[in-house]
Amino acid sequence: MSETWVVNKSTTGNVCRVQLSTASPIGVKHLGPFQTKEDARKAMCDDVDPDMQDTGKCWAVAPGDACED
Repeated sequence: MSETWVVNKSTTGNVCRVQLSTASPIGVKHLGPFQTKEDARKAMCDDVDPDMQDTGKCWAVAPGDACED
């Protein structure tokens, strides 16, 4: 059975990060599960609100360069 990936979001600051679904979560589950880490990363990067207005979205990502190509 292959591992799945999720995007977890901290409850303060809305910082998102990609984690294995079986890892001890940092924050709460926000998106997923995804079959690949890359799919989870893409979904996380598509969910960023750089204006920090929508509390239902990620305001930042960790690590900070996760969405740079």
